[in-house]
Amino acid sequence: METIKLSLYEKNKETGIFEDLLGAYVLEDHVALLDKAYAVDENGLKVHLYLTVAGEVEDSEYEAIYEQYDGEGFNDMDVTIEEVEDSYNPTWLFIFDFIADSDEMGEMIDHILEIHNSELERILKNIRTTK
Repeated sequence: METIKLSLYEKNKETGIFEDLLGAYVLEDHVALLDKAYAVDENGLKVHLYLTVAGEVEDSEYEAIYEQYDGEGFNDMDVTIEEVEDSYNPTWLFIFDFIADSDEMGEMIDHILEIHNSELERILKNIRTTK
């Protein structure tokens, strides 16, 4: 199991420069799914968490992954999910409110990673068994 420390910075909307360190979170599970993360002030700090797939996918799997991705597992969370279609591998942007409490913020990120991983496992199993 790989452990990383995710440093979350506020990104200036006008300049694109990372300015203030908002927090650092130790992540142990599903870190290969994490592409990047930062926060932007959009009437309050919003975290932009980019998640992808672990490793590479075949061209034939790319669209199928997007088509089968079901965000219903996130319905109990106040999170917006957007597809990022100009990326090499399927990628999703998760937008949610920044939580000042470090433990709660870390738990939120862990929970999103766990649901995302479960959804990808379901999809890839389905795609690869129907080939």
